[in-house]
Amino acid sequence: CSSHNANTRMEEPKETDGCGENNNSDLQSEVFNDNNDNRDSSKSREEEEEDVKALCSRSQQVLKKGLTIGQRKGIISHASKEELQQMLQDFHLDPKGKKTLLISRLKKYIDKRFFDDLPEDARNRILRENASAADFICVVDFEATCEEAVKGFPHEIIEFPLVFVDVKKLEIVQTLQFFCQPLVNPMLSEFCTSFTGITQEQVDSADPFAIVLDNVMSEIANFREAHPGHLIMACDGPWDFRDFFQWQCAACDIVPPKLMTVWLDVRKAFKKMFPKLKKTNVIAMLEEFGLEFEGSQHSGLDDSVNIANILIELLKNGTIPKVNSNIKSSGTRPRKIVKLPQFQRK
Repeated sequence: CSSHNANTRMEEPKETDGCGENNNSDLQSEVFNDNNDNRDSSKSREEEEEDVKALCSRSQQVLKKGLTIGQRKGIISHASKEELQQMLQDFHLDPKGKKTLLISRLKKYIDKRFFDDLPEDARNRILRENASAADFICVVDFEATCEEAVKGFPHEIIEFPLVFVDVKKLEIVQTLQFFCQPLVNPMLSEFCTSFTGITQEQVDSADPFAIVLDNVMSEIANFREAHPGHLIMACDGPWDFRDFFQWQCAACDIVPPKLMTVWLDVRKAFKKMFPKLKKTNVIAMLEEFGLEFEGSQHSGLDDSVNIANILIELLKNGTIPKVNSNIKSSGTRPRKIVKLPQFQRK
């Protein structure tokens, strides 16, 4: 199969929690991993109080002593966009984005800053979530054979991209692209080539899916060896793993690798952060974060890179990097299994 590697450095500025309180709790530091905190631990309590006085009025209200977490978040919810942006600047956070995003970012900050004020069950929930958090995430977006308006068409995977995200660095650190040779319909339709941009020559020179999957798992193993830590898969919605991947494995008499039976559903995480938004496709999610689509739509690799960019923004704004979907919970759509021809693996 054909493949290529590319290292990509995201040049987004790192966010810092410059207005965070001094907290000697090792537990809280470990939970939130505040490596970018630039507060001065040598300041006295009086000096810290003077710093608060220097903030805008809304910021002072949010940090006022004696308030509950709910009251602080209520002040944030009722602030104007300009006030939200000023608060974010006061707290050395990114002030860019739509109002819903600014509110979410500030509320996550409040949860971090006043962690000890949270109810015990909320603190325990956050601790459990962080215990299962990933260090690296591999984003996938398959492309498959397709035909316009043909019911029951057997969609075989013809592109298998991998985009690796470093959760701590908040950047893409490696990309890979594999093409697969389809066996049921080896000749791509004109519609398929036009839709995906994949050519007949690319799939003709590629290996069948089963061999590609072996190569993919070898590349993931190599990545894990070079980058120790917990790695999980991610995609946009349930369709890639639930429908395309599971059907392809069944058609090839392959047991799906355990790694790819659970994943982080980026769209589900986005909906959790923005429950009132109606449009949640890739373009809409990018726009919510002030981003534009990079590359060509329906290119598996380009789609994966853009989904990874959305994921990075979600992580910046408090999404826990953990599995939130699996094949069973996503429900399996009934599809006719076409047994593919047997072949010798290399």
